[in-house]
Amino acid sequence: MANRIQTISTSNRIYSIDVIRGFAIFGILLVNLPDFVPFEVMNYEYYGVNLYVRLLMDIFIQVKFFPIFSFLFGLSFYVLMSNLESRRVKYKYIIIIRRLLGLFLIGMLHQLIWFGDILEMYSKLGLFLIPFYWLSAKVVLWAIIILCTLFYTSTLLIIIEPVLDYVTSFGGYGFLTFFSTAPSQVFLMYLLGLYVGKKLYFKNIAPQMLLIKKVQIISFFISIPFIFLIIWRFIQIDGMVDTTYVALSSIPMSLFYISTLVILLEQQTWKKILKPFSYVGKTALSNYLLQTLLGLCTYYIFNINTSETIFLNILIVCGIFYFQVVISNIWLRYFRQGPVEYVLRTWTYGLKYKGYFTDKNV
Repeated sequence: MANRIQTISTSNRIYSIDVIRGFAIFGILLVNLPDFVPFEVMNYEYYGVNLYVRLLMDIFIQVKFFPIFSFLFGLSFYVLMSNLESRRVKYKYIIIIRRLLGLFLIGMLHQLIWFGDILEMYSKLGLFLIPFYWLSAKVVLWAIIILCTLFYTSTLLIIIEPVLDYVTSFGGYGFLTFFSTAPSQVFLMYLLGLYVGKKLYFKNIAPQMLLIKKVQIISFFISIPFIFLIIWRFIQIDGMVDTTYVALSSIPMSLFYISTLVILLEQQTWKKILKPFSYVGKTALSNYLLQTLLGLCTYYIFNINTSETIFLNILIVCGIFYFQVVISNIWLRYFRQGPVEYVLRTWTYGLKYKGYFTDKNV
């Protein structure tokens, strides 16, 4: 176990992970912004150019970023557990459960102002990740393969209506929906992040470049038939959105994005270009919640119905994210982490936690 414990140190934050997390926060805002309006004024009937822009968003953005966040959750879970283990922390399970409970409570408070919170679901599923930490990487990989098979089999069976009717007649609809829903995708990506942590792929990325490039190529080609399915369904139902078809592309597209970012970040030019994402990524939890507040302001203060405008939404998202980059950069000059991250860590470790200020401010 000693070799495995010497993994990714939280004190030496991995730049690639911060950039990927920041990239995921940007994509999540693109997806969530139209939902920051009251139900009674929501309007997703697009026409003309907006209709095709929405199609592009379904192909490249919709449900592509929460799997990335889920992957990073699984990887971070491994980092936390291994660090607690290396320091011989006596009550490490209590710490993990306190952290998940804190995340759950933050999610519950978040739901008071917006219905689309994901933190509550993340915290609940996180409990099921604990026993997988003690399993070998090979066993975790088999669990990933089985869950992935169940997810795609269930989703495809739901799409094939005659088969769905047959399965439903025998009471199997609940089984199909259980494995084809978002929690199934989230936990699948949890396990993948945990597996990557166990294999130490992020400890030293350079030797893994051949594997990462293979993941990039394979995930790209797997995504292609799903993209054509989305387009075919789009034409078949006169421009309506079919979320089941869109969900099929979520995992391969998210893996393509992750692997592409990792490859780009090995180049100095791209490291500089993508650096702003790292500021938001280091304070991801605070920025995720801040996006909700700013998104709600677009309707309740500026009276913009973001559910019926796409081009304006993109400009709003870029404006909000630019604001988050600036304030995150300023914040990190004085503090190690975001304010919500500090609250969560203080709750997790107790009031004696001293990891808030940067070294120059201790």
